[in-house]
Amino acid sequence: MNTVRHILQIKGTDIWTIAPDETVFEALRTMAKKDVGALIVMENDHMVGIISERDYARKVILQGRSSRDTKVREIMTSHVHTVHPDQTVEECMDLMTRYRVRHLPVIENDRLVGVISIGDVLYNIIQRQRQLISKLEDKVMGKEEEPSEPAVPGEKILVHTPVTEGIAGMPIPLKAQVPATLGAARVVVLFRAEGAKEYSTLEMDPVENSDLYQCQIPAEATSGSMVTYTLVVYGDRGQVLAQAGSLSEPYVIALGEGGPLDESGGISEAVPEAGGDSEEEGGTGLWLSLGVRRGFGYHSGQPEANRTDDSGQKLTSSGVAMSQLLHITPELGFFATDSLLLSLQGRLQMVSGASTVKGSLVQKNPDACGGGTCHPASFAVAVLAKATWFLGDPRTVMPFFSLAAGGGQIRQVVGVGKLSGCPSGGCKDTVVGGPVLLGVGGGVSIELSGSFSAVVGANAVMGLPKIMANLDLNLSLAYLY
Repeated sequence: MNTVRHILQIKGTDIWTIAPDETVFEALRTMAKKDVGALIVMENDHMVGIISERDYARKVILQGRSSRDTKVREIMTSHVHTVHPDQTVEECMDLMTRYRVRHLPVIENDRLVGVISIGDVLYNIIQRQRQLISKLEDKVMGKEEEPSEPAVPGEKILVHTPVTEGIAGMPIPLKAQVPATLGAARVVVLFRAEGAKEYSTLEMDPVENSDLYQCQIPAEATSGSMVTYTLVVYGDRGQVLAQAGSLSEPYVIALGEGGPLDESGGISEAVPEAGGDSEEEGGTGLWLSLGVRRGFGYHSGQPEANRTDDSGQKLTSSGVAMSQLLHITPELGFFATDSLLLSLQGRLQMVSGASTVKGSLVQKNPDACGGGTCHPASFAVAVLAKATWFLGDPRTVMPFFSLAAGGGQIRQVVGVGKLSGCPSGGCKDTVVGGPVLLGVGGGVSIELSGSFSAVVGANAVMGLPKIMANLDLNLSLAYLY
């Protein structure tokens, strides 16, 4: 009798899990990394649910929710149908059909021991049908009757689940069950890449304490659109004991682009990766950052405190100068898509180096001078609305560029010469730009750990109608939620 235990012996007992308080985005990343279509949700070593790509599609994308903001427990299926290792494959198919599920956790002695998929069940049934057809054909042709049941431990039959689909440029794992009673000395995979004239030989490695063998067709052989293979079991004298497929009729693996593999070796529905084109419409998370900047720029205008020289002539200043300002830039935003960040950024500029002037001419600028002293501006404040495009996942090392527009002031510290009351080296004053501000920037985001990233970049900001242009180098610490 064909049972769940038999399927697990062939496919293995790997179980991929996730905690209920993790985000759906992390669940999708795990599914893509492990090449599976569902994860078991575990809490305190107990199974509390299952989450699949179907849950993501129906309960996140179609409802306009964000995978980064949605917890696994919010969309997981809590009522999970399970099976025992000794249940038959037909019973599993009946459960899957009746309740419209694609994955069944396997429980033995109140312990999770594996997961089977609808692909595993269908393939097992198809293989049994093929064997029955082959038996009937042999009977009609007068050949000796062979066992019709698939191999179970102890039978002298090679069992292999053919892989029919794979990802181009990626290794392709293969497994086979070779009972010890077969007396195998070597288990070999003969494979041929597209365009190759001859088959290459690949030894399969035995799995410890098991009758399973495994190997991987190397990535170098999967660069085309297909690869063919067959399995051969040799005895200690080099005789062929069993084989799956043949050189005249080998198994064919169709190679495609992207997409995680499901448990039966095929390519399942693609899980959107961060930074790519996502079907998600509700955005993917919050962005908080705090940075500092220093730079230089071009200015053209009248000094703010010292507007005239000692003779009463109007002072003007233009040219390139170091800003001599420390910029503090808090930023708050959200991801409209996986690659587009919309945010508001504040710019608080702290002036350093401007001169406080004491003299008899301070009355010429009553706005900035009073009580016999001229006080240049000590800071500048601005707010910019930004759109930032990440050319990839903002959690990894990825470049970005941004556009910004807003209002406020930007300032530079400039020399205005020797005036009455100035220090011996001459006066320094401030020139202002704005109040309309336009900006462009670029740089790279570097993941540090978890949700934290360092952002290194350069930004250019222009003020109008009071003309000023600043080029700043900046360093920020960002938190992605």
